[in-house]
Order: sequence, then structure tokens, then C-alpha cells
Amino acid sequence: HLFYQYNPDGADWGNISWGHASSTDLVLWREEPVAINRTDSTLIFSGGVVIDSLGSSGVCRGPRCLIAIYTAAHVETKAQSQSLAFSEDGGASWSQFPANPVLDIGLTEFRDPYVFWHAPTEAWVMVVALATEHVVQIYRSSNLREWTLASEFGPRGATGGVWECPVLLELPVENAPGTSRWMLKIDMNPGHIAGGSGAQYFVGAFDGQRFNAPVEFPAQWVDFGPDFYCAQPWTRGTHATWIAWMSNWQYAGQTPTAPWRGSMTIPRTLALREVGGSPRLVQRTVASLERFRGRKQRFTFSRTHIRDVTPLSGFASGDGDAYELRVHIEPGDAHEVGVLLRYSEAQHVLVSYDVDAGTIAIDRRPVPTHDFHPAFRTRYAAALKSAAPITFRLIVDRSSVELFADDGATVLTSLMFPHASSNGLALFSKGGAVDSVSVEAWPLQTPR
Repeated sequence: HLFYQYNPDGADWGNISWGHASSTDLVLWREEPVAINRTDSTLIFSGGVVIDSLGSSGVCRGPRCLIAIYTAAHVETKAQSQSLAFSEDGGASWSQFPANPVLDIGLTEFRDPYVFWHAPTEAWVMVVALATEHVVQIYRSSNLREWTLASEFGPRGATGGVWECPVLLELPVENAPGTSRWMLKIDMNPGHIAGGSGAQYFVGAFDGQRFNAPVEFPAQWVDFGPDFYCAQPWTRGTHATWIAWMSNWQYAGQTPTAPWRGSMTIPRTLALREVGGSPRLVQRTVASLERFRGRKQRFTFSRTHIRDVTPLSGFASGDGDAYELRVHIEPGDAHEVGVLLRYSEAQHVLVSYDVDAGTIAIDRRPVPTHDFHPAFRTRYAAALKSAAPITFRLIVDRSSVELFADDGATVLTSLMFPHASSNGLALFSKGGAVDSVSVEAWPLQTPR
């Protein structure tokens, strides 16, 4: 089940309720009726859902007992408090807990609870943001209804904007088998490295009461692109998969789409990896996405100087302009090598590897229609953690690209809005002969 911020009455922010979609594979989604509707006095802001299988809340019990914990934003007073709703039928219908709110400390910037069961201390744990104070509070409860403050984290890391949507997860360390560490993710708006809204994370330890992140492990960016915000996970033990809102508060209300506005990323599995003595987040697309691959196409260039633009003739993107690319580059004497997505003579979006700088970038500037907002027509770059040769993956859809480099340790997510007729794919290089470039391409389409 996916619940998300939703305006039932229009494509602009307002009347905020919880939309609802369901899926069996995290790729194909079915839209469901609105789960939790706003009222005349209260908007339903962000939060999460837990399965209260043992009935600790006293409201319902069993595998179909879902408890939603969300921020109730009061229209007149502007106060924000944490409230419950419950479903006894696995999410098909929802009712408000009659004794709401369950946590109210009298603030107007107190939001976005994330709740999970901490088995070692046998308690429910809530992390929630004091948004303007750049603090995450950690609460504990035995019944989801009565909460006690256990500790606080922050201010630390990036504090250029309000803090929102904290998530605390235990994740496996993939190059240290049998070990795990805790990660605290915090979103902010503005203050992200790509401008506007985005997310940072800290890695440390959690004992059920307090999250401790060593100062020698500074905050890291979750995604170096502009369009990955407020990711929320599905968890089971140390297995976690999350999905994010794919937009940026700088221009979210002005993106040129109709009748919809706003979309989600491809869900990503999560792990940690020790890189140069520092723990880093690793994100990979869910394995079920591979079931949607069509016939593979392969394009290879060896020991050649690729012209400024070399279209890949015969490339076919399949239904809906969605496809997956795996690009392997051995740069040789070239200083910069890359691919041109949604290519035509008039426009394209550029993904480039700068050999000298050791960076990978998404450049939205070569699309004239990207001038709808000054922050959109921009280039975004991230430092790679590995040297040449490099391999990266791209998930390309009609209006987005998600880039995974360093085997998921460096990620950039970006919207794009080229003209519908721009459907080509091309290569380019600068500065000398390329030893080798290979591109594997799969159209992504619904299995028949």
C-alpha cells in the first residue's frame, strides 16, 4: 500500500488528504479511493502506517489491522499535532481514532511522524521533526496512543531550510556480512546541494532510546539530483525499500503537466556500504522492475572518436517512452563522454561523465521548454566514488530520469519535459578517442 499527499479537488497544493494506491510488485499500481480525507478544520499531512498485529493499540488486531500515524494540521490555529486513524480491513476503509490527537506539544512546526516497532526493547518508536528548530525528536510508546519523549537529535548537518519527514532505519552493511547499522534520513526545504528541497542522512547506532551518529561520519546526501524528496519505506527487519515524491518545492506548482501534477520515483531497495572508511547509502531499483524489460538492444563503440553527437540508429524505446539503459565507459583519451536522452536536433537531456573532474551529471539546459521556472533549466553533478572505467544505469520515463552510479552509491533523480517528438538516443565525447562505450537498452513495458 502506498499513501501519499493528495488534493482530491485539483492539481495544486490544497485540501491535503491521503491518496492511496496498491500494488503486488511495486511497479504496477492501482489507484484506490482516498484513504483519509481532510475535514473543514484539519488537513492530513505526512506520516506512516504500521501493522498492529498484536492489538497493542486496543483498536483492532491481526494482519489486517493497520494504524496510520499522521500530522493533523489545524486550519484555524495552524497548530500541528500527531493523530491516529485505523483500518480493520487491510486498508480498504479508514476511521479516525476518537481520542485524537495522541501527541500535541503546542507547536505549529511539529510534523511528519515515522513509527516502527523496536523489537529489542519491545516498544513502538516515533521519530518526528521540530521543523524550524532542525531537531528530530524520538518518542516511545507501548500502545501507539501514549507517547513519552526519549531523546532528541540535532541540529546537525544541513540546516538551510525546515526539516521534514525523518525516517530511522536499521540497514545491512553489504560488504560486512552479518552486520547492520542505523540510518537517520532527514529532508529539508530549501538547503539541498542541488537547490531547493532534498534529503540528507546520518549513520550511527540506535538503542531504542537515542540515535548516536559519530561526528567523524558527517551528513551525506541521499540523492544528488533535484527531484527526490520525503522518501518513505516499507520495512521488514533490516530489509527496506522506499519510494519518494519526484519533484522539488522550487517549481512543484509550475511543472507543465496536465491533468496530473506530481509523481513518484521507482521504488529502491536500501543497504549501507563501507566506502573509504565511511558508511554510505546504497540504492537500487526493485528487482521486480526487470520483469518489465522488453527485448535487449546493444550498441558498442571501440577505440573511436565519437562525433559531437552520434545518434544510435535503430534504438526503440517501446511503449510510453520508458526504457532502461546500462552504460559502460572506458574513456581512453576523452575528457567527457555521455548520452543524450530524449534526443532530437532541437533538444535533449544530457547525462555526462567528466573524466578530469571525476563527476557524473544530468544537464536539463538543452531543452528550450524548460524555461517555465529559472531553477529548472540547470545542470546537476555528483562526485563519483570510483575511477574509470565506469558503469551506470538509467531509468528513463516520459518525464523523468533516475541515474544509478557506483553500484547505487551515487544517485541523481531529475524530472524532464522535452517535446513528445524527441524520442532518440545519442552518444557524444570530447577531447580525444574513446577506448570503449557500450550501451545496453531495454524498453520497459507491461508484460503481455
